[in-house]
Amino acid sequence: MSYTITIPNLPGGMTITCSAESQKEVIREAHFWQFLPTVCPLDGTPTIFSYREPAENSYYGVVSTGFPKYEYKIGQHKTGGTLFTKEEWVYFDGHTEAVLWSRGKLTPVGEQLVGQNTRKPTITEYQCNRLHQLGTQYYAGEWDEKRPELVSVVTKGAYTSSKDLLASEAQRLIEGLEKRISPARAETQKAA
Repeated sequence: MSYTITIPNLPGGMTITCSAESQKEVIREAHFWQFLPTVCPLDGTPTIFSYREPAENSYYGVVSTGFPKYEYKIGQHKTGGTLFTKEEWVYFDGHTEAVLWSRGKLTPVGEQLVGQNTRKPTITEYQCNRLHQLGTQYYAGEWDEKRPELVSVVTKGAYTSSKDLLASEAQRLIEGLEKRISPARAETQKAA
């Protein structure tokens, strides 16, 4: 069977056509492609694919486009040659590699190197616009009152302004609003 996967949130969209012999393979492949991050949670910059081949070894990843470069590593299965996400962001200084972000949060090393005290808002312009669009659509005239509450929840009480959000926090809010809007849209269509 042949199928097409759209990678969400990439400017201009990116579509990949794949083939699989079973439903399990479709889900595995879709998970891999849709799980790749499009924004680095450490600096909020868009990501691009990365490939290098030192000493006849192949290394795959996704890297931030800011400076310094942060890499989201992709592993390769020893048999079958398929790829998998490691759910880790690393920084390599030329000598040692440090895992800064693992499974959705800063590691202790990441807190030291990136620093919670030096937190810089990294919400992208696209995320800011999308958040406002979805918030206005779902909450209508109450969006300005509801937004600080939602920001406070996602930042664990640290902030109330959406301008202070990290890209990863903004993405969680966007995904949450998209999930809320989908059922509401389906109900509206049923009623019509």
